[in-house]
Amino acid sequence: MVLTDGGRGSIIGVFPDSSMVEQEAVNFEVAGSSPARGAKHRHYGDHGVFAWIILFLYNNVMSLELMLANANGNLSSVTPVVEAAAIRAENFVREKLKADYGINMIVAEMDLFLIPEDGVGGRTYRADFVLVTLDLKKKLSEDILYEIFCHELCHAVRWGANPEYMMTLFDGLISEGIATVFEELATANNKSRQVFLDTIINRSDEDNKKVLSALQPHLENSNYNYDEIFFGGNAELPRWAGYSAGYYLVKQYLQTTGKTIEQAFADKYTDFKVILNCFTEGEPRNDDDKKGFSGC
Repeated sequence: MVLTDGGRGSIIGVFPDSSMVEQEAVNFEVAGSSPARGAKHRHYGDHGVFAWIILFLYNNVMSLELMLANANGNLSSVTPVVEAAAIRAENFVREKLKADYGINMIVAEMDLFLIPEDGVGGRTYRADFVLVTLDLKKKLSEDILYEIFCHELCHAVRWGANPEYMMTLFDGLISEGIATVFEELATANNKSRQVFLDTIINRSDEDNKKVLSALQPHLENSNYNYDEIFFGGNAELPRWAGYSAGYYLVKQYLQTTGKTIEQAFADKYTDFKVILNCFTEGEPRNDDDKKGFSGC
């Protein structure tokens, strides 16, 4: 991992794996693009040369460049826990999803995309660009940060392996379902999880079927209320309905195909439509299947 301090505009550490975290920070100025992608160095020094060699050796595996929006020092108090969580996430994603390119991740204190209870939020803009936002009024643990990092990095690596865009509501459900199932895998040994993930995992199959029945007429729509479906909910949809419906569909897909999430994360959206065969046609199959979705 390459750590860039936004306050100084310099690389302060190169950590290919967690065993190097305790090494003395490498502090050499750079100009131009990411050092993992051909930056021109004004000054190396002995440590800089060592860091450059390490970068060369790791050139064919995923490299995370963590950039802290810390020009005014507001992230200084959480920098150690952010670094530790990022290293864990980088190692886990690299191992499970076999990513082989560089990803930039900016971490900033912003009231944007935040889950109020957890104090974190995120959005993936490209295969190599992730933004994670923090509420510093919350106590941010390494586990919670690691979790959001894994979720967003899954989005990024999927985009890198399969560059298709989300065109419909169904695509959006699957995209978030994949990242949430991967997030569940990543947190299997965590002492704590986000309120978000606990809510999704603990929502019953019957509740998810009700959500999917409500969404069924709109699955092929390209225009829909994203915030209402995926975040706030409404009179018919619970909070985070899109996430839990997507999680349920992806779990059904894994069960139907016999794949793991590591094997299926880059499958095409059309591949997941095999699950739509679980929608009933005509009369409901049983008393619990009032609105047209029974599950697989």
